[in-house]
Amino acid sequence: MRVIPAYFQEGRVLPEPAVGPAMLSGMAHADVLMVVPAEGLRPGQDVKVLGLPWRR
Repeated sequence: MRVIPAYFQEGRVLPEPAVGPAMLSGMAHADVLMVVPAEGLRPGQDVKVLGLPWRR
């Protein structure tokens, strides 16, 4: 399982482009954390998200 910063756009959750070494920047702009299972996700698949306290 991976947890990556993500943002909302038009009713969808999309991963932040800034991950890896730039993850701090991605976290600053993220709306939520997206929980990605070990097997990955398919387009359109429901995904679990965790809210961020500074985005309430």
